[in-house]
Order: sequence, then structure tokens, then C-alpha cells
Amino acid sequence: MKTIAASLIAIVSAVCVTYSAPTQTVDTYHVVVANGRVIDPDSGLDAVCHVGISGGIIRAVGAEPLSGRTVVDASGLVVAPGFIDLHQHAQRTVNAVVDALKAMDGVTTALELEVGTDDIDRWYAARAGKSLILGAYVRDGHVLTLTDALRKMTIMPAARLERRVPAMKRKGRIQVGADGDVIAFDPSRIADRSTYETLAVASTGVVHALVNGVPIVRDGRIVEGAAPGHAVRAPNGGAETIQGRWKLIAAEDLRADGSVARYPWGRRPVGSIVVEGGSCYLQIMSSDVPSFGAGAQPAGEQMKAALLNTYIAYSGPCAIDAAAGSVTLKVEAAWRPDYVGTEQKRFFRFDNGRLIFGPAPNSVRGTGETLTRRLTLERQ
Repeated sequence: MKTIAASLIAIVSAVCVTYSAPTQTVDTYHVVVANGRVIDPDSGLDAVCHVGISGGIIRAVGAEPLSGRTVVDASGLVVAPGFIDLHQHAQRTVNAVVDALKAMDGVTTALELEVGTDDIDRWYAARAGKSLILGAYVRDGHVLTLTDALRKMTIMPAARLERRVPAMKRKGRIQVGADGDVIAFDPSRIADRSTYETLAVASTGVVHALVNGVPIVRDGRIVEGAAPGHAVRAPNGGAETIQGRWKLIAAEDLRADGSVARYPWGRRPVGSIVVEGGSCYLQIMSSDVPSFGAGAQPAGEQMKAALLNTYIAYSGPCAIDAAAGSVTLKVEAAWRPDYVGTEQKRFFRFDNGRLIFGPAPNSVRGTGETLTRRLTLERQ
């Protein structure tokens, strides 16, 4: 990593315009990166802003302070999209020491785009749950502006791949709807320290780094045990398919104008959908439910109340109509007996590699209005 010279850093005079998502109505985000100079080479944003991230996705970028469960103070730092490395030799199993060094370079996405591997599914399986935080190379700041240097490491590699890999449309950007891959660095200190004689020396200057909204570098130190990365894969040729295993990342009930009326399983739902061999299985629960307490109610009564409001599961044989974007499931087992024997129809579509799933539009009852339930999932 070459030094980005501090002399290239212009005085920030721009005003941060609020770019909050119209669907985000809660006032607390999972993570807030606060007070940093946000540079988004794609949109041209260069101003002191606050970035709100929930469910691994950037939900707000704005001038007003945001409330977060975790607040990362980026005062005096540059906040940018995580760097993307298009040429990472990674044929062997991930080396945690090497990964840590590359995380300190500010890399949040690394790809093998040269020789590849003889067994792609086995290669990804061996790295499941790893951070995907590998190497990056930054051009000498003496010949580029800071924004141009960041552009070459973020939006340019993302744009190069996004026609073939839809997931890359969410990379390399600090924008609402983009993945929460964000770094904060000190432009006056960022520099490489390794040499040919001493290779395993971490770079300096990257103070914070997040992958999917989860810190992997905090206050200049590696966060031990953090492994929030997901595979970045192109579709396996032809049309996308619902077949496979999907991990829930968001559940929302939307009004007609697209705003969020409520979060049916809280802001951090946990769940999955599996569609395999002519059968479907769905399970969702809220992760915000406290443990049962030794209160006035017996544990059994507390469990009944929690099941009604914080959990859902059902499974059975299903038929997929790909042309109509629908799945019809004959329920054989369910969390509530009255679901058993019913036929449940759900609709699906794909958005940049993600699965959008739910019942028919405007079929969910709200308070004085009908709502549309939207589940957003990523392939596991």
C-alpha cells in the first residue's frame, strides 16, 4: 500500500445532504459511523456526514447525527467504501494472519480473477463464514487526487464486474442500499510498512473497517473472531433460481408509499428459507426477545406469548412457478396447528442477487391500512 499524501486532501467545504432511505423509520441503527469526511466516488459526495447501517446495509447517509447501538467515531478521518481487490491469489485455505494484514489495508472484498480453482463450490465452502478481507494496492498519492485514488479502489472495480455479478452493484459505494462495507482512515498516516525482508508487517492509518456493517478493525486493531463476510458469486449461468438455501437479512411491512410501517420480527430477525427437492422450509424469529424471567407468569405462558409474536415456521412440499415468480406450499408442519393442511402461496423476485420474498402485495393487515410484507434474503 503506497502512502496517500496528506497534501492531496482538500479542505472540505461541501454540505452533507441527507440521503436516508424512505423505508427507514426507526431512529436507531445497528451501527453508526459518525462525524467522518465521507467520500463516495460514485455520487461525488465529499462532506462530513453520518452513516447509518442496519442488517448489513447502509440505510442512511446524512448531516444530522444518527442513533446507533454501536457508534464508531470517525472524527478527523476519511470514510470511504471498503477497498476491492480484483487479483488475489487464494487457492489455499484462508490464512488468518494474512487476512488480518489485508484487513489493515482496508480491503473488504477480494476476488480471485486469474486462474481460478478446479472446484468452485468446494472452494467457497472451505471459506464459508470467513471475512473475505484480503489484499489491496493503493497508487501513490502524488499523482492522484484522494477521490481519484479511492475511485480506482472502490467503484471502478465494482462497476467492472456488476454486469456479470449483480452483487457488485452494492459494493464500492457509500449510498443508501449499498452493502455496509465501510472503512475510516487517517489520510496523514496511511502507509505501508512491509519490505521484501519483512513481509508480515501491517499497514498503518486504517482506524476502522466494517464488513456488512460488522467491525473487523476497531481503533486500529483487528477484532478477533469477527467473520461477517459473504461469498461474492456470479449466477451459475442462465436465469436465477430460488432453489437452495437463503439467509434472512431483513423483514419489513411496507405501506403503499414504500415506507416501513413496522418490523414484524424486530430490527434484527434471524431466519432462513430452504427450497430443495420439491420441498420448502421457512423459519423466522426475532433476536430481540429477552430470556424468560422469573416473573409472575410461568415460563410456559411466556413461551406461548413469545411464539405468537416472535416466531414463525412451516414446511411441506411446494411447487415453483418461475414464470409467475410464485411458490405454492402445502403445509405439513407448522408452528401453529391451524396452518397445517393449508396451501400458502408466496411471491418472489431477485434484486441484485438477493431474494425478495413474501405474500401477495397489500395482503397484510396493519392499523387501519393494508401492508406488503417484504423479506430480503441472501444465498447461503
